[in-house]
Amino acid sequence: MNTIKDSSKRIVWIDYLRCTGLLLVIASHVFSSSMPVLQMLFGCNVPIMVVVSGYCSYSSSDCSYFVYYKKRAKQLIIHSWLFFVFFFLLVGALNLGKTYPYSSIQIVKTFLFLDGIGYTWIIAIFILIAFVTPFIRGIVNKFNWIIWVWPVIYWILGLLLLFFQYDNILTKVFLYSSGYIFLSFVGFVIREKRERINAYIISCLVAIVCCIGVLLFTGRSPFDLSGNKYPPTVYYITYGLMITLIFMLAFSKMENFPNAGNLLISKCIVYISKVSFDVYLWHVLGLYITKPISNIWIRFVSVIVFSLSGAWLFNTIKSKLFSKEISL
Repeated sequence: MNTIKDSSKRIVWIDYLRCTGLLLVIASHVFSSSMPVLQMLFGCNVPIMVVVSGYCSYSSSDCSYFVYYKKRAKQLIIHSWLFFVFFFLLVGALNLGKTYPYSSIQIVKTFLFLDGIGYTWIIAIFILIAFVTPFIRGIVNKFNWIIWVWPVIYWILGLLLLFFQYDNILTKVFLYSSGYIFLSFVGFVIREKRERINAYIISCLVAIVCCIGVLLFTGRSPFDLSGNKYPPTVYYITYGLMITLIFMLAFSKMENFPNAGNLLISKCIVYISKVSFDVYLWHVLGLYITKPISNIWIRFVSVIVFSLSGAWLFNTIKSKLFSKEISL
């Protein structure tokens, strides 16, 4: 049957994990990531969001593929385009009488999720994840052995590419697509059986040791994580996955406290998680508006407050167009 499962039931500790990833994404765009310690801290931000997306794709009620794709296109593409229109109009209003800061090419690239104004490539990743989710479900349900074979194949190919350092468009496309699809896949299979987390952590440790060996052998630093992010090498993806899984183990302990979801902070976290996609979009505008602020801590807090306020406002205005808040 051509169906994919969907559910609105929330898992509070997953909301905490998603908010952690979102906070790290925003922090990485405000603070300089030139320091190795910051690179290692921010290196798990996008992987957290992608693994959570894969985890949440394993759910309980059925809908057709057509309905699923239509829903996701509305949530991710149309939603983003509406924001981009608002963004460029507001930027124009703020620069009346001045040279418009963005070129036509940048504007077009933004709507195509090809960077443009910056930070839009992550949206392209989530569009890709949404597209392949039904196929991941079908493959896992039909071939259970793929749960362990896929990671081995990915790590072997990734290590070969890390060693030979191919630099062409095909390699970049492969690294972007295979890496983030792999993260979504791991999130999916862990939701199916959470006991797999420990095995994946151990596997990640082995893969990371191999990656460090390759990097050192080829004269590169294993502390230069940002140099392995664009495009995402097997080292970046595996490091981000391992940290994400460790966070998962920690946050899942909340299940031992049944009333944790009733706490005020939990209710706030759940709401932020629900509107996380809006928060991400608005943080882009927040980064633009807060450019004059020299103190990075004040700027960071300002971007957070601005993003949350904008997400709430934007989500309220569009309530007639979208029946649910949208999360990454």
